[in-house]
Amino acid sequence: MKHRLYIIMILLIVTLSLILLKNSNDRQVPKNVNRNARWIGGKDGGYWFEIVSSVSDSSFRIKIYNDPNGDLETDEIFYISSTCIVKQIDSTNLLLLINGYDGKRIIIESEGDARNCYLETR
Repeated sequence: MKHRLYIIMILLIVTLSLILLKNSNDRQVPKNVNRNARWIGGKDGGYWFEIVSSVSDSSFRIKIYNDPNGDLETDEIFYISSTCIVKQIDSTNLLLLINGYDGKRIIIESEGDARNCYLETR
């Protein structure tokens, strides 16, 4: 039963994220930002995120660009934090789980654990 609830929660998160991602990508992609990048943010601004590659199920090379000019903020390998309940993420779903960037960590959605779930550099 617990496993079924976990699957339902993941599906709900992915569905809601798809809706939010679609609405947030009405912005024009700056010329120096890869077309595969997605804008994620709010009324006060945001960032363009590009998943360059999956290093493993728990680490990813990610480029983050400033909004609106598209200047490269960082190009690093990010790792799932040890405080996160989720220990592996499929890179094809990663953009759907990103909630924001605080200049150091990428905050990701995790079943009721958003404050403690993030990607960080080492």
